Amino acid sequence: MSLHDFFTNKGVLNQFSYVERPEQNSVVERKHLHILNIARSLLFQSNVPINVWGDCIRTTVFLMNRTPSPVLGNKSPYEILFDKIPLYSDFKVFGSLCYASTLLSSRHKFSPRATAAVFIGYPIGYKGYKLLDIKTRKTFISRDVKFHEHIFPFQENTISTAPDIFHPVTPVFHPPNLDDDTYSLDHNLPSPTSASPSDNNPPSPTLASSLDFVVPIRRSVRSSNPPTYLSNYHRYNVTHNSKIPYPIQNFVNYSKLSTPYTHYLCQIFENYEPQTYKQAIRFPHWQKAIDDELAAMDVNNTWSITHLPPGKKSISCKWLFKLKLNSDGTIVKHKARLVARGFTQQYGTDFYETFSAVAKITTLRIILSLAASHNWHLTQLDINNAFLNGNLNEDIFMHIPPGYTHNFTPTSNAPLVCHLINPSTV
Repeated sequence: MSLHDFFTNKGVLNQFSYVERPEQNSVVERKHLHILNIARSLLFQSNVPINVWGDCIRTTVFLMNRTPSPVLGNKSPYEILFDKIPLYSDFKVFGSLCYASTLLSSRHKFSPRATAAVFIGYPIGYKGYKLLDIKTRKTFISRDVKFHEHIFPFQENTISTAPDIFHPVTPVFHPPNLDDDTYSLDHNLPSPTSASPSDNNPPSPTLASSLDFVVPIRRSVRSSNPPTYLSNYHRYNVTHNSKIPYPIQNFVNYSKLSTPYTHYLCQIFENYEPQTYKQAIRFPHWQKAIDDELAAMDVNNTWSITHLPPGKKSISCKWLFKLKLNSDGTIVKHKARLVARGFTQQYGTDFYETFSAVAKITTLRIILSLAASHNWHLTQLDINNAFLNGNLNEDIFMHIPPGYTHNFTPTSNAPLVCHLINPSTV
């Protein structure tokens, strides 16, 4: 029976991913990325040899299966599967120093009673720990282990065995024995001040030569090849003396564009849409758009300035700027909108449902089709400020927007915020 027939008999719909297209199986790729991120952090912290990467992956999966997740109701996969909480007291730091008790059969009275090792995982089927011997680089399993989880032996060895070029040793001056009859003041010995040269006194030739480390720069000998996708294109090297064989101005021009469309393209690159409030206030027309928006907020009684109550959080806000253009590229208006950054709220704590009273494009198409079939007249209008009439069941506080001035007098040290007013109570 083939694999396809087996799945068909069991009622399983089996789908295959294409060769060299792992992105088609996004769930596996995302979990693979999660495992590698944790494994790399364990490996970088412990600095264990790379040949134990398999144990690093197994330890990562072991920890992930026993870590509580909000998706599972703050339970771990282990607890969901076996209906019991894992024993977290047995967890140890990966790559930390430990001492494993030696076996009674392989030691005598003067042999060491413990072996220095590094913890590298939890073996399956054993009630013990998998360790890596520091001296022999062999792995073994032991139950009687003493851990020192703040010490990483391989990390310390890497630091201590670094080349001397990265840790130059300053020569130390040892004064001669004054009781020696052979000593005289004419001996060419360095003075104590020459051992630590200052900015004004250059070091002696002997000291300078001892600190002059010449490290040759390593040059790569690997040949660089261009990307394969460039094989379908004609490439050339642009130098000061070479000419471009196919200049783009000989093939692309704007002579056949209509005048309105040419103006439209020029207006797109000529006019500037600021991204922040500080960029917008430098231009008078954008400053006027901001003032108009804030004036509309006051007229519609959108908020009231108050102190932030204890235990409440306020959401931030942001200015958005957009140019409205005609078909010929001329500017209709400079549009500034103040939006509350609602994505900073947490679902289940700050809100429980979302709803946006915006007409769907399907509804507009139905209206246009009915108007065309019944010969109706359609009228289009532009509303400067549109406010939804939705009821607010929660108290929402927002940061005071940049550029807004108010006459509220503070009465406490609590920060001032905008309390959004329920439209139904106005």
